[in-house]
Amino acid sequence: MIGASAAAFNFWEIEIESNGTLASFSKSKRSRTTTKQPRKREEIIPPSEASAISGAFESIFNLTIPEIAYAQIPNPFVGVPSASPYTQTAPYLNMVDGSEGGQTIPLWGQIQPARASNFIIAWEDTNDAPPYGWNNGTNIYHTYQQASAAGLPFPIVPPFSTFIHQKWFERPVFFGCDKRLTTTGDSRSPIVLYLAHAPYSAYLNFTADQGVMSPQQMDDIFLNGFNQLTQGNGTLDHEWPICLGCAAIERSLEKAGMDTPEQCRRCFKKYCWDGNVMDEKEVGVVNPTLVLDHKLGYLEWLAEHEYWNATLSSQA
Repeated sequence: MIGASAAAFNFWEIEIESNGTLASFSKSKRSRTTTKQPRKREEIIPPSEASAISGAFESIFNLTIPEIAYAQIPNPFVGVPSASPYTQTAPYLNMVDGSEGGQTIPLWGQIQPARASNFIIAWEDTNDAPPYGWNNGTNIYHTYQQASAAGLPFPIVPPFSTFIHQKWFERPVFFGCDKRLTTTGDSRSPIVLYLAHAPYSAYLNFTADQGVMSPQQMDDIFLNGFNQLTQGNGTLDHEWPICLGCAAIERSLEKAGMDTPEQCRRCFKKYCWDGNVMDEKEVGVVNPTLVLDHKLGYLEWLAEHEYWNATLSSQA
């Protein structure tokens, strides 16, 4: 397995060259603490800083801007007959941040027909819902659009307005439970569980500017993730583990010609998108409170977690 972190530099270059009209990139935004929650300030990296970065790479490593805009990965497909002509011969593959295509969730490799994927868990952590930097489903919607255009099996996904109306920015949702609500209209498309980065037990919508976390902050992050994946350790829904299992086996049951158990039917009615698309008007602002304690607002929570307050204030 080979991995690469997100590449913000090429976005900064495009933003600068286009005077901010192209390639708006979330990771280049700064955060500012307000009376409610950390907001996003529309600000690109100063041109002088971007020029200094490119100048350093050119003088030290003798690399041009195009050469530093990609992660060059040794090509494991050299000589593979089924690969494209370029991929069969190129010594390296040029990899870029998936968000350049509006898809920050790495789903594309998982939905290739050769994988025959039945179930995928998709967790998202972007800031595509201004001004507070939560999620509104835009990225998985883009994957659906691209999969549909390419003829790849994937669930049909509604636009962001439905996400906001249904509050999927703070609760789990399954797409593709009904095989008719897929790009292929049959069981070749996987069921996808979508989980937005949500404040279950902690407000964690900080930006990429924060590169260091204290042990206390890491505890909050891990506990929030645990609470999300387990739905508050079963306090929000004691049947959640069963529902997760139902989604994982549903396609196998269909392919084996077996009926969906009644308990799974109840789960799907509760968590699966039914195909209804909500109006884009008056969708409101994505500004969730703690899922496990809706009465505890951001300022009250921050007062109880002073180690977060110091960090966020230093970024303002």
